Amino acid sequence: MGRKVAWRLRLDVLRRIRRQAVALTRLGGLPAGQVALGVEDRELVEALRRLPARYREVLVLHHCLDRSVDNVAACLGIPAATVKTRLARGRAKLAVLLDVAEPASEEGSRNVRS
Repeated sequence: MGRKVAWRLRLDVLRRIRRQAVALTRLGGLPAGQVALGVEDRELVEALRRLPARYREVLVLHHCLDRSVDNVAACLGIPAATVKTRLARGRAKLAVLLDVAEPASEEGSRNVRS
């Protein structure tokens, strides 16, 4: 049942994007069949596509659809702790795919105490 809800949420997003593209086409904003995505957005979408589905679905539900961890867990039928683990691992994999470096602190160490 939870996967069905997640699938329907994904379909809703795709339908919304298609409706926006049709509206922009009618208004003369874009050629038919194209959605306005910036370079960074396209890179993010491509990186998300390369992620395994288990990481991609929790990242999209949590960050793109603004669902809480508990809501994502309920939608997918998995424990909240599993959602948190997949979010952390998915973010790490996504950072590697996007070649994002961790910001360095001023002292050069992450855990410096005064």
